Amino acid sequence: MKSNFLKRILTGFLFAVVVIGSILFDKYIYLAFASLVIILGILEFSRLVKSEGYHLSKTLLVTSSISILLAFFILIEFESFIGLFISVLLNASILISELYKKQKNPFINISYSVFAQIYIALPFALLIYLLSLPGYFYPYLALSIFILIWTNDTFAYIFGSTLGKNKLFERISPKKSWEGAIGGGASSIVVAYILSTYLPIISTIDWIIVGLLIAVFSNFGDLIQSLYKRSINIKDSGNILPGHGGILDRFDSFIFASPIVVLYIKTIYL
Repeated sequence: MKSNFLKRILTGFLFAVVVIGSILFDKYIYLAFASLVIILGILEFSRLVKSEGYHLSKTLLVTSSISILLAFFILIEFESFIGLFISVLLNASILISELYKKQKNPFINISYSVFAQIYIALPFALLIYLLSLPGYFYPYLALSIFILIWTNDTFAYIFGSTLGKNKLFERISPKKSWEGAIGGGASSIVVAYILSTYLPIISTIDWIIVGLLIAVFSNFGDLIQSLYKRSINIKDSGNILPGHGGILDRFDSFIFASPIVVLYIKTIYL
């Protein structure tokens, strides 16, 4: 038990170091990191879907998913739509490939393929919007999303394990409690307020709204991932991260919450 706990702590620490480093160092480093996570996430998702009896075109799906990330990068960095054009062609090829595979449920494969790209690739692509301000590299807004998500998750666990009595969503996640959700959310808002004093590029009120959005939607992200895992009777989406499960387990809160936060900030300010 102690060994598993230490393994979980060490894995979590190394994971945080990699994420922070990939965002702070350089936008191209983030691009490489996001590409790796997307590839691993898509392969993990394809294995889960295969367990249900459906077979996705992994090569096409990985390629088209990475193309979404690159399309956003090219659009923002070079103001060119060539990446979006290529991405649309690759997505069209996924549909066309189903004509030749002769599988029993082609549109279920197509639906899963489209969903995988929206669910896994798009959040990392949208985050590129926060990595640059006009004229210079500015990674701190992007990093703050991860900081607030980790704050929410950590304090939700602390408050839930010590004070939790009222179940938040027992049918889907029996261990989650209202006390944990409220404690994690309050902590996220407090840390958002602290961040507002160091990163005044958005107002204090908007920082608090960002903290609140993350508190709400990161919980939904975790619950939706749990819902899918329960529907196919598995505990973890993978085992690539010792003590933490798979890529989709580790990024479930980010995947759901970050697009909402990015689009809020983009709409209000950038």
